Amino acid sequence: MIACMAAPAGQAPKTALSVKMLATGQQCLPAPESWTATWISSQDQLLQMISRCHANRIETITKEVPSVDFERFGVLAVEMGRQSSAGYGFDAEKVTAYIDNRTAIVRLEYRRPLPGALTAQMVTGPWVLIRLPAGPYHNIQVVDQDGLLLTRIDLSLSLPDG
Repeated sequence: MIACMAAPAGQAPKTALSVKMLATGQQCLPAPESWTATWISSQDQLLQMISRCHANRIETITKEVPSVDFERFGVLAVEMGRQSSAGYGFDAEKVTAYIDNRTAIVRLEYRRPLPGALTAQMVTGPWVLIRLPAGPYHNIQVVDQDGLLLTRIDLSLSLPDG
């Protein structure tokens, strides 16, 4: 679903995007060194990503891979990068997105341990999968709760040659 948001005079309106968080977790290893975004455009790519993120679990995967209509949607995989404790992760209820000048801006909230907090010391690789509707955008920027850029992706580099 796409809707327009009001914009100040002289600026084009921003178009809100309906987003849905499909999955999130603490251990997608090997984790990249820092924030990374990957565009997933097929069920096979989605299965590969989820398999990678569940490979280090002791228990078996009991949830099925979510089914996505890739004719109408794509999936944005965001990885926080290698972290040194269990205190890092994503807030599953606070993901929003809108289109601004042919760029999809995805705002997500993440948590990190407070200075001096006691958390399990272990290597983690927090990750999240977000379903986005296909739309008139060629770039995606992922920003945090304060509007700071975390990572970006150019979708023209992610699409197969036609």
